[in-house]
Amino acid sequence: ASGDTTPGSSVVDSPAAPGASSAASVDTSTWIALAPEGTSIRVLMPSQPTSSTQVMKTPVGNASSTSWAAADPTGRVFYTSDVKFPRGALADVPAKAVLDSATGAVVATTSGGKLSSQSDISLGGHTGRTISYGTAEVAVRCDLYVVGDDVYGVCAREPARQADDGLSQA
Repeated sequence: ASGDTTPGSSVVDSPAAPGASSAASVDTSTWIALAPEGTSIRVLMPSQPTSSTQVMKTPVGNASSTSWAAADPTGRVFYTSDVKFPRGALADVPAKAVLDSATGAVVATTSGGKLSSQSDISLGGHTGRTISYGTAEVAVRCDLYVVGDDVYGVCAREPARQADDGLSQA
């Protein structure tokens, strides 16, 4: 996988709601722009996000995973992440294999989570996948992209009872 990972080269450029549409039904005019230094992430968050970083052991070496999350008053949590693999670690790995692994890892972050749908997508020439998963209590939708040696994610998590009330339009 290869791609432009130059800071300032926007790969993810949208409200932090996967599948966002230009015909937004959710007012994002007061949302906060997030553009973390050293990433190609450019998203809007409903409030000031908090960040956390952890190291993950993977078959191709340790990866540093940083995520930013913010909640809105309805109980939705919007988050974006950047998983940085060692330089060159993903060069010979097909993007589909990276996304297959990332899909399983992301779904596993929700106890009892079950994948309900997935489809291939692309953004700015980068291979990606949109996934939906959840439990009886929560619904999650994520867009994942392979960009060079990084895997970017843009996700929204909400109480299952709120699913389908405009989240994908935020």
